[in-house]
Amino acid sequence: MIVPDRPTEQEIMAAIQRPGSYVLRLHRSLDPAGEVPREAILGAWQVDGRGRIVGDFIVNPDYDPVRWPDDSVEDVVAEEGWPGLRRITRWFGGLLDRMGF
Repeated sequence: MIVPDRPTEQEIMAAIQRPGSYVLRLHRSLDPAGEVPREAILGAWQVDGRGRIVGDFIVNPDYDPVRWPDDSVEDVVAEEGWPGLRRITRWFGGLLDRMGF
């Protein structure tokens, strides 16, 4: 489970171009225009209708940090009782399904 503290400049710019959607954080080695394995998506930021990132980072429960390690975010795997984790992981899995990943 990984949690970035804030979106990157590239993610903020992508949000401006995609109001009312989500901006995914992918493993840094992948081309977003290419094929992206579900396990390489770290999570997503929600984008409001004005193109602004809102809310906290949504963690992808299927992200595989062993196969796709990323040192740009804080590792919080050992923290138990993270609020709403089960709800978030179910929701994110559904989001990826709807997006076709």
